[in-house]
Amino acid sequence: MNTPMDALTQGVYLVGTNAAGVQNLMTAAWVTQISSKALLVAVGRTHYTAELIRQAGHFSLSVLSREQRDIAKRCGTASGRKTNKLEGLSLTASAEGDPLLADAVAQFACRVIHTAEVLDHVLFCAEVTDARLLEGTPLQYHAKEFF
Repeated sequence: MNTPMDALTQGVYLVGTNAAGVQNLMTAAWVTQISSKALLVAVGRTHYTAELIRQAGHFSLSVLSREQRDIAKRCGTASGRKTNKLEGLSLTASAEGDPLLADAVAQFACRVIHTAEVLDHVLFCAEVTDARLLEGTPLQYHAKEFF
């Protein structure tokens, strides 16, 4: 453990975007439920995904399983500006065309209802417009395993 903040438990997710036909995936750990029908995702202010979500006004969220650690690392260590992170993955899409991992533990389609900038991140508050519970045990985030 590096800091007390690293002791907070979090899942590992893929955030999918589709803005004007440009699709991307990024790994996220800072996701939380904020009501029975809404969630909050924190995305680094300079990340390509933040730019795409702002343009589109929607995104997808795939809950990764313990067996999908390599996907988390792959989608969290390269920029979608330079790399097609969707290549070779088994994907489906939300109604808006946002990519979803086909064999995730759960899938969410989300519409942004509020955006706020906090320090070095953008917080996207989103209404869940569709969700599916699939199978598997969610992967937990531990900073020392990913960075």
